[in-house]
Amino acid sequence: MTKETQAIVEQLLNGWSGERAPMPSVQPLLSIVGPADEEQMSALTGAVVTDIHNASNDLLAHYLGWTIKALGEWQPDADRYGLRLTAGLVAVKFWDIGDGFWAKLSQHHPQHEGLVSGLKRLVSGAKTEVVVPIGAPQYEIEILESLRKAEARGDWAELEAKTSAFRDRNEHTYPLTEAIRGLYRLAPNELIALADRQTTWFDVRPLAGALRTADALELACRSASGLVRFAALEAVLRLRRPLTALETEALANLFREMSSDEEAWPSWLSVFNRSPTRFPHIQHALGQALPRCTDIALRAYVDSINLSTPTAHGRIEVAVCLSEFSATASMEARRSLSRRAWDRWTIWNFGVEGNDETATADKSELDYAVLMWLGSFEDKESVTQEMQRVESEFLLIEKDWHSDIMGLQRKVSRLTARWKIYAIAQLKGADAPDAYFGEDAPTMDFPMSDFHRYRYAPIR
Repeated sequence: MTKETQAIVEQLLNGWSGERAPMPSVQPLLSIVGPADEEQMSALTGAVVTDIHNASNDLLAHYLGWTIKALGEWQPDADRYGLRLTAGLVAVKFWDIGDGFWAKLSQHHPQHEGLVSGLKRLVSGAKTEVVVPIGAPQYEIEILESLRKAEARGDWAELEAKTSAFRDRNEHTYPLTEAIRGLYRLAPNELIALADRQTTWFDVRPLAGALRTADALELACRSASGLVRFAALEAVLRLRRPLTALETEALANLFREMSSDEEAWPSWLSVFNRSPTRFPHIQHALGQALPRCTDIALRAYVDSINLSTPTAHGRIEVAVCLSEFSATASMEARRSLSRRAWDRWTIWNFGVEGNDETATADKSELDYAVLMWLGSFEDKESVTQEMQRVESEFLLIEKDWHSDIMGLQRKVSRLTARWKIYAIAQLKGADAPDAYFGEDAPTMDFPMSDFHRYRYAPIR
């Protein structure tokens, strides 16, 4: 829908004063006797689209009135085969901007139990049939089988990996899509109950997918089903655009709800936080959720991040998340998270224990959190002593035995990287994390002699 058309629809919704008239192409099709077949339903959809697209603005207001009346007063006994319900829902596709149409319907028809029952009937009858064609490649059969096993045991990370194979995700028809959205607006608890009864991702995904992103996240937040939560989360992870403020808030609420189950929280984190660089668009929401998490949940967040060498992919995304976190988190929450990060960073030591022959990293995904600890909570004298210890260790580097030039390179990289973290923490204090990741980050030169700088700078 173009912005011009959207403006017209919003104006009609706001200015509608009760006028109504039937759609000329639609009216004859509503008198079909007997259940409508697929061809007749297609003709009904086409008739609604044709009448709306060919109408003037004044006539559109009358068609809006017809849609409100047809749905608001709908009763199953008067529309045995659901033709009027179908036509109305197809028309809603045109009027459905924000909450405007359903709010208008509720205003003029506050009692709409008949409509809710019709919407429930449509939605509950929607099932996805998964068929493996004869002659399908064995690897496709294995993917489907792995998906079902992951689904059964609630292995969300494995399920996320398998659902990526199903890129062709057919959308619902107009009537079913609007039935799901209408049920969410008019009777959300009914839709939640229907969603919670689904047992496969193939059935939950299109149900959640029919809703707008923020609505799907809100549905998931109120649902007791892990599958419903996964379907809403997975749909957001597949987006390749920034989230709106409303979507960010809804996702943050879902993260908080997930984190309240401390036993299940690590499993959810494994879906989206092992490699934060994959999902930059969710970092603000995650940062908004973390301040209200328990200490156990905060530590699980830190532990879930894969520390990579030498690339440190994801450090910018983690910084975005933790900058958002720091803005509202209590001192106790910041202390808990940053201390966990500091402990993990210290043990990790740029991959030295992993014996990674390519490990020449001078950065890590936890840099922001480590600087939070050193700048705000660690004793300043301890930071100074650590800097001096690294400097002393560097002076002894030529007395160590190195198997090859790469071994020396790794040693120099680790020492200088640790020193820089201590140095910026000493220089900037509590402002160290934002200063380090800012556009004008201070340049911290390791205190080498001219001889050592000449000798080792090319290596680094």
